[in-house]
Amino acid sequence: QVREEAATTLGKVGHADAGPALVEALGDDYWQERLRATRSLGRLRYAPALAALIETLGHRISNLRKEAALALGELQDKGAIAPLQAAQDDGDPEVRKAVRIALSQLQ
Repeated sequence: QVREEAATTLGKVGHADAGPALVEALGDDYWQERLRATRSLGRLRYAPALAALIETLGHRISNLRKEAALALGELQDKGAIAPLQAAQDDGDPEVRKAVRIALSQLQ
């Protein structure tokens, strides 16, 4: 839980130097830490996280897919459009809603 709180705090601090540690946290075994890191990367608009967030968009846990979609929208990188469009048919309605929000941010 300490790592989970650290991921949230790094996102709130708002400094891009936190980005590499947050991207690394996306590989953690603890899915809640991944979720917090995903949120923080979106808040920071940390562009180097694009590929890692796109990968998270395909995670088996729907909450992570939802947060990845929202973070991709916040990055404002047109490279996220095609992966988000591919996720429009996700089986979870919350993920589909997050994808719609993200795509509207990128248009």
